[in-house]
Amino acid sequence: MQEVLSNTYIVWFKDCFETAEEAALALNGQTVFPLQHPQETIQDAVGRFLEQRVGYAKSLIQLVEPAAEYVRRENVFENTPCRSSNCYTAAVVIPPAARQPENAALPSGTADILYLLQDVEYDAGSLPTVLAKLTENDTRWLYGRHRQSIFDWMGGKGLSLHDFGYNADVVLEQPDKVCWEVVYNWACDTVRSHLGSLK
Repeated sequence: MQEVLSNTYIVWFKDCFETAEEAALALNGQTVFPLQHPQETIQDAVGRFLEQRVGYAKSLIQLVEPAAEYVRRENVFENTPCRSSNCYTAAVVIPPAARQPENAALPSGTADILYLLQDVEYDAGSLPTVLAKLTENDTRWLYGRHRQSIFDWMGGKGLSLHDFGYNADVVLEQPDKVCWEVVYNWACDTVRSHLGSLK
């Protein structure tokens, strides 16, 4: 079995941005997205989460380092954040793949939805209510990663946007609302199928 190492990282924010303090406070303590592929860096994953889930630009990030390295530098060099110089940090956790081995064999869409539900208790009956709490950022993230699967699901079910109650003006004027509705229904169906396969 693969050993699970510490996955806590310290994010340093650039001191030239006025929003550094707000971004640090919003990001601190979050569990960020797992790495999408082996070439993605920790800083890329944190930046992606900062933009997609927290609402701040990834360009605010100066450096991301393991918590142990942060503490070592603090002890040796007295290198600490300082509010008077607009220097802020946040601690984040990146979940290792080894922590969820049962998800490794799942289709990636199912694994990503289960990742978003990792801290929530649910069953087939409560699933629609639980998934209704997905944010527009969540559904945009899922859509970006599983666009073709969502199109294939709609095609397989014979669905169009009209089946969700949307006409052209809503699609053009409120695309995030339409995206949320489509992804929400796909996610419900996907997890319901997964739960059914476990019986």
